[in-house]
Amino acid sequence: MRAFVAVLSSTALVALFTSSLAAQPPGCCDSAGVPQVPTVVIGEPITYDVAYRNLQIAELQSRLADGVDYPLRLRQLDTEIKLADAELQSLRRINANYSKFNRVSNDGGPLLLEREQFKLDLLRAELRLKNLRDERFLLNRHLSEQRRLHQLLVQRARQQVEASTPTQAKESVIIVGPANGRVANRPHMP
Repeated sequence: MRAFVAVLSSTALVALFTSSLAAQPPGCCDSAGVPQVPTVVIGEPITYDVAYRNLQIAELQSRLADGVDYPLRLRQLDTEIKLADAELQSLRRINANYSKFNRVSNDGGPLLLEREQFKLDLLRAELRLKNLRDERFLLNRHLSEQRRLHQLLVQRARQQVEASTPTQAKESVIIVGPANGRVANRPHMP
């Protein structure tokens, strides 16, 4: 009976833990897609460890945005633009061939439905190419604002670290782990 209760309680704890992780995934963003630095809002002062972790998260988000997210999205857009442009050129060549063979009948020839579908495909390809180029332009246009946002998030996290650092230990904090007895020296981040 005890083993059953232990298994049941550990299963309940695992379910509770995984549901809380699913509710707040790491690196979550607000409704505008802006990455948020997680903070503790309990009414108590923020601890140094939490502030230092927030600083590390903000710095990593900034590095990932500049080094991974932006170049990756730019490459994806460039690839999609090249494909859309090639598709559009192909459709224009097909249109030139259609117009050569369908000059006689414009009011219901054997290729009318196919020709109308083709015109819609051509328009769809033109609009897709225009939208991709506009998206790439906006991505480049607002790059400096994105970088500034990440800088401000890092700055806010640094201020939290400074505010939570004890006054007598402003230069460095030494943490001794109880389990392994190792000393971790964390330099103060200005």
